[in-house]
Amino acid sequence: METPFFPDAMRHHALETLRHLCGFGDLGLVLVGAVGSGKTRILAELVRAESSRLEFHTLRAVDLTSSEALARHLLSAAHRSIDGTESARDAVYGFFRWSETRVRKGRRMVLLLDDADQVPPELVRLIFDAFRASNTSAAAVPVFAGTETLMESLASAEETAGLHRIDLPPLTRREVEAYLHPRVHKAGGDPGILLNQRMLVQLHQLSQGNFGRLRRIAPAVWLDIAGASAGRRRALSGLTPMSLRWPALALVLLGVSWLGGSPQHDGAGGG
Repeated sequence: METPFFPDAMRHHALETLRHLCGFGDLGLVLVGAVGSGKTRILAELVRAESSRLEFHTLRAVDLTSSEALARHLLSAAHRSIDGTESARDAVYGFFRWSETRVRKGRRMVLLLDDADQVPPELVRLIFDAFRASNTSAAAVPVFAGTETLMESLASAEETAGLHRIDLPPLTRREVEAYLHPRVHKAGGDPGILLNQRMLVQLHQLSQGNFGRLRRIAPAVWLDIAGASAGRRRALSGLTPMSLRWPALALVLLGVSWLGGSPQHDGAGGG
């Protein structure tokens, strides 16, 4: 089920910052957040919003196993292969010099690397070093997304001087409620029951304000409460229509497919 982009918790700010700085150039961009914090969804929204004026080229972390592999994937965007006389490093530098021509044709290129913390650090540095060696006002803008460990690949003051870091903080308890409320309502649940203060405390604590964890733990929290309540009702009054209320609610919750398929949180790849 497609779900609306959640703009709170600095997510809209992060998206707008990426939109502005990708078009402006000059800086490499780093989107930093825990696995499940929404990095992949923000990159998708960036492409959706800006593909009419920017040219996006996506690199998959799983494909970048060596400098040769990196060079091949970059040069595929330039519709050429590595020259037999040039090294992989020279080919990567050459890609960024070539990318400068895209601006002169009216389409700045943006290089997206999700799960960049899973790429060998020397390749992350190679990408950024090649960008810095080019005309950064015109060359392809590298956008790295990953966890805090990504910054270890770009740790020196000299390297980070040309980077702009964008952080995705955890959701607060109020933001967890704002995120879940319309989704619970759309699924047919009762926000007054499922998002009462006691429930919100538990959901926030167990999810740690993380979209991915919230997706995993919310059904378990709700079904546990439903099962406990149904058991108490049966013990007190037998199997009556009222005693079926919580089991029926549990069945509703089992159908809340947005929890399993919402693209707001990062996928299994951790983007």
